[in-house]
Amino acid sequence: MSFADQAAKAAAVAFSRLGRPASYIPRDTVTAIPVTAVLRRSIEREQAGGDPYLVDEVTVQASEVPQITRGDIFEINGERWLVDAPARNTGYILSAIVIPDEP
Repeated sequence: MSFADQAAKAAAVAFSRLGRPASYIPRDTVTAIPVTAVLRRSIEREQAGGDPYLVDEVTVQASEVPQITRGDIFEINGERWLVDAPARNTGYILSAIVIPDEP
């Protein structure tokens, strides 16, 4: 089994245990795509020359969501989260900094 296969399998196992059913709505569409997502609240981030700050982050498998862009929406447990910025792409998982999507 190659490293890529092992990494994809490890991501799938982690999401099967930590993930929650969610919907992903790409920007400029109304079609919701069912995904498994992990919402992490109040993650501390550091910025060069500044004080640390807290953000909320959604993580999904790249096999379910190939790309995350600003303006995409995740709906998790009845709450809507707007993507403020993509944060990480390992090739197996994608993470984005999100903010509550309040009407």
